[in-house]
Amino acid sequence: MLLIVTLGYPKRDHLKQHTWNKYNKCGLQVINWETGATVKEITYRSPGDRTAPNGSIQFGAGSLYQHNFYVPSRTEVLVYNLPGLYVQKIYSHPTFNDLHHVTVKDDLIYICNTGLEIIQIMTLQGDLLAEYNAGISDTWKRFRRDMDYRLVPTTKPHETHTNFIFFLEEELWCTRFIQRDAVCLTAPKPNINLRIGRGGPHDGLVQGDFIYFTLTEGYIVIVNKNTFKVEEIVDLNQISNYKVLLGWCRGIEVIGSKAYVGFSALRSSSFREYGLWIKHGKKPLCSRIAEYDLNNKTLINELPVAQDTGAAIYTIKCLSLI
Repeated sequence: MLLIVTLGYPKRDHLKQHTWNKYNKCGLQVINWETGATVKEITYRSPGDRTAPNGSIQFGAGSLYQHNFYVPSRTEVLVYNLPGLYVQKIYSHPTFNDLHHVTVKDDLIYICNTGLEIIQIMTLQGDLLAEYNAGISDTWKRFRRDMDYRLVPTTKPHETHTNFIFFLEEELWCTRFIQRDAVCLTAPKPNINLRIGRGGPHDGLVQGDFIYFTLTEGYIVIVNKNTFKVEEIVDLNQISNYKVLLGWCRGIEVIGSKAYVGFSALRSSSFREYGLWIKHGKKPLCSRIAEYDLNNKTLINELPVAQDTGAAIYTIKCLSLI
């Protein structure tokens, strides 16, 4: 089984940096899970006219669509072909700031613009068609329309810190880190309450009748997509039994009863910013992907990813085309 993983490689002095300027290189890795070997690795740096001075450069959460892999940097959407992983196209726009996720549905690109707290819809030709406000207040009362936000290092503090896009039937949903929930942006639906533990939600993977949410503190929350009710809470801290913090939990892939979860090595500024569950004096675990059996609630295997760099892990997707 091959997994594609998106990464952000930190700067050498990243422990001295803020969260919005810690990373200086994007990465994609294709990993053979059975052997642990890296089959292919590529890196990318955004050009200077599309990134803030000393700003972060990293990949966020991507998606597969029609033999291509779509992935955002902080200020761009890149399209890689499969299986070669050559860049086919790069989209960018002055409104792009701190992009966290991109997905494609019916030949439309949906972009999670965390910096401006909007979900943007773009054609495959690169034209912006529409947007949905994911913040509390009107985006364009908070932000100016005549600025190039690609050159702005951060727009924090955020109202919601929207992380991830998913669809239930034809309706558009997103996760909100600060409110610790998921909300529908296109229809009056009840919010999905994800106030479990002390971490916030990140990814929301729809598989069959369920949505598999990751919480950054190390939980998988399984929600019935028809009733919006929590069916099960899987505490990965208890299963892993490390007695230390697992890391920043984001990406997830579910194959049958197995869940593949990405943990990023903990960053000191994350502790300062969110102030939730840091315990000083603990040696952090490396960045890695962990395989869990959701039926038996067991940790099966772990594979370090870019462990020498402390890279941030976002997407984990199973590749059947390479």
